[in-house]
Amino acid sequence: MLRMTACAGLMVVLAVSCGADDREMRPPSASQTTTTPTTAAAADTGGGVGTATELVMQLTSTGFGADQPIPEQYTCQGRDVSPPLEWANLPAGVTELAVAMVDRDAENFVHWLVTGIPPTVGGMAEGEVPAGAVEGPNSFGNDGWAGPCPPDGSGLHHYEFRLLALSEPPNLEADADATAAYEQLARLPAVATAILTGTVAAAS
Repeated sequence: MLRMTACAGLMVVLAVSCGADDREMRPPSASQTTTTPTTAAAADTGGGVGTATELVMQLTSTGFGADQPIPEQYTCQGRDVSPPLEWANLPAGVTELAVAMVDRDAENFVHWLVTGIPPTVGGMAEGEVPAGAVEGPNSFGNDGWAGPCPPDGSGLHHYEFRLLALSEPPNLEADADATAAYEQLARLPAVATAILTGTVAAAS
């Protein structure tokens, strides 16, 4: 009988200690919390294949900066040669590169189409294309580079250089004109695309 009374008393003490007593609990210490891991940044800053963070393919020129005026030497008012281009961070699976340059303010008037560029090269020198590359037709009716030449009084024109990283040859139609060839190239499922835009102001 005495043993039962002692147990009953113990149960009352436990019930009181475990009940709500209007005191606020302290927040857990750092060692008591858990966190959900997030995607880690790439440890390989060299941009190698397989890093946790993918590097974006880039297209640049030493002749002009992004959204900056294209120097006269690359236009019909100057020497009319193609500007130097450089690219970096090509993705895996690229078998061929292509470059197109169009005037966005003239319904994508084609100034340059180049296909067959080996992915082993990192750019094109001024006025040159890599060995094995093929220059297609432009909207002036010739093959190769045709520099910016906006009509007088037409304002500021934006010229878009587009680099396409392709997983297979584009196989453009041999008799396609510049517009058809550009549209066919633009429809290809590129592994990656990089764009560099320059401007030329038309004479007033």
